[in-house]
Amino acid sequence: MQTGTRSAYDFGIMRSKNRFLFVLLAALALSVGLAVDALTVSDKDRLGRFIDDLIERPSDDRVGAALRYSDPLREELELVYGGSRRSVDAKSASRLAHELSRALDALSASELKLVQRAIEIDGESARVAIRVAAGDGFVNYLFHFRKHEADWLIRRVA
Repeated sequence: MQTGTRSAYDFGIMRSKNRFLFVLLAALALSVGLAVDALTVSDKDRLGRFIDDLIERPSDDRVGAALRYSDPLREELELVYGGSRRSVDAKSASRLAHELSRALDALSASELKLVQRAIEIDGESARVAIRVAAGDGFVNYLFHFRKHEADWLIRRVA
């Protein structure tokens, strides 16, 4: 065998090493992508957590769950209940807890069972619809949200 020449055996080893390195790099890239995806909370997940907070909390803390997604200084709220509309903005922010409590009164039953939910996101706006078994009947709510940076804030409850 002459020096400076490579045999078919040497090329086979190089190809095997290249394949191994390629597979290793592909697996590493996939692992990093999956880890980033697992750490990233999607908008749909955030809005889903709102539903979970609203339904699974004790009845006296359900308004608190909605308050965590409300900020009348950044987003005016429109509340539709009892055949009327109420607005809560920066000037009337002190009424927020009271008005939300009245708007969410149908969720005051001690036990709620989520029957149906839908989350629709369109850019910076979202709608969350829920149908809940509460007491002897069913209750439907539609929440409109607007995104402010990383926060989804309620802008309408009906």
